[in-house]
Amino acid sequence: MIQLDDKSKTMDELFELGYAAEDAGDFVKAIEFYRQAANTGEADCEHALWRIGSVYERQGDCQTAFKFYLEAAEKGSDDGMFFVGSCYENGTGVEKNFDEALKWYNKAAAAGNEIAEEYLEYLGY
Repeated sequence: MIQLDDKSKTMDELFELGYAAEDAGDFVKAIEFYRQAANTGEADCEHALWRIGSVYERQGDCQTAFKFYLEAAEKGSDDGMFFVGSCYENGTGVEKNFDEALKWYNKAAAAGNEIAEEYLEYLGY
């Protein structure tokens, strides 16, 4: 049984529990596990914020998803940066703004996000 609030779990273990909860369709538990992972203070814990955003987006709550993508991006997540750019490009949870999208795609690429690098090349930038 998946237990919440087990403070002895590492960030990686919490991610695994979050993935399992997502796969089972239990988005509430998935978000809780990702929140716990984000609060571990371990390296790359900001990636958990991006995962929370992706869960909200899967549920159709794009405005909340954008907020988590942006928080992840501001804390250094290259995936968060890429998804903020995508949200701005497509108007997902935020007003469309291609200039803002390019800014975030460039930040993601500069942070090492290969998908952002390839996408900017595809766009001709």
